[in-house]
Amino acid sequence: MDALLAIADLKTTDRLEAQARRGYVLLESKDFAASEVALNEAIAFANQSRSKAEQQGDYYVGMAHFYLGDIARRQFDEIPIRLPEDQMARDIEAKAVLANLASDRFGDTVGTGNIYWATAAGFRLADVQNQFWRSLVRAPVPPHLSGQVAEIYVVEVHKQSLVFLLKALDTHGKNVKLATIYKGPTSWSRASEREVVRLTELIGREQAGELAVGQAAAEPSQGRSSGEYVPGRIEL
Repeated sequence: MDALLAIADLKTTDRLEAQARRGYVLLESKDFAASEVALNEAIAFANQSRSKAEQQGDYYVGMAHFYLGDIARRQFDEIPIRLPEDQMARDIEAKAVLANLASDRFGDTVGTGNIYWATAAGFRLADVQNQFWRSLVRAPVPPHLSGQVAEIYVVEVHKQSLVFLLKALDTHGKNVKLATIYKGPTSWSRASEREVVRLTELIGREQAGELAVGQAAAEPSQGRSSGEYVPGRIEL
């Protein structure tokens, strides 16, 4: 990508693609800081070289916004919730900050108007909400609590955390509707359809008092890595 970007007379569309793909490669290399710089450069280049009308629906503009959101999501995933209780509070706050950042960036992705990346963003945002719930209900119980008090504490954590599952269900539902509006279901919107079924069942169990720890959302099954390999336009 660096060699490609060094070509002075590279076409605008090719330069944007190279910048977005470079940001993706850096992300997969876990160089989050460099990836964020590269992806923001791609977005800035698109803003400078193309009108809003030209950007609307552009695959690589959507891609750059999506992976900016995915940086925050991956950082969110890496934060554990640890004892003692003051550390738990700091960890939960740190996760909340990154969850909100991911939400804002995935929202920007939807705004680009590219249906593939918009539904990818919707799926990933719902997964952040689902993972927040899982992190909270799996968090360690403070050691000074025991017996019946500890049981009451766990029940209360599940009750207070249910809001995140409800948000995830709502987001997946909106993702399915978005694909319907665009008349173009994607692998991501189909995955959201499956998550609507799974989360509806899980929420029902939680509301019935059957406490669970849940499972990770199922990614679109296309033989891709967790980083979601980015196909070329011709492959879409």
